[in-house]
Amino acid sequence: LQIKKPIMPLSSWFNVYAQGTFQDFPVHPGATISAIYFLDCQEDCARVIFKTPKNNMFMLEHEQLNKITSGNCFYTAQPGKLLIFTSDTTHGVEQQQTDYKRITISYNFIQQRS
Repeated sequence: LQIKKPIMPLSSWFNVYAQGTFQDFPVHPGATISAIYFLDCQEDCARVIFKTPKNNMFMLEHEQLNKITSGNCFYTAQPGKLLIFTSDTTHGVEQQQTDYKRITISYNFIQQRS
């Protein structure tokens, strides 16, 4: 990541998504870097959504949304996948549609202050 100062662990927790559960769109105040590690899931489990940092006030209308025109990006669940992002990134988890439990570990890190 080529971060100038070391990052230190701040907090971590398990997430277990059963059928019908989801996660609204948090950010992690006080943290610098956040991560999600997929422990157990299937590819049809709920995806992680990262919301655009763009101001929605002047959104363009498109004929069809795709990876270039969409304001959000989605990451499929896959065991062993690690997502790393800045902690101010608005993110969430779609509603879990399957009865297979989706299990992740989430981490927050803080950059060492001088």
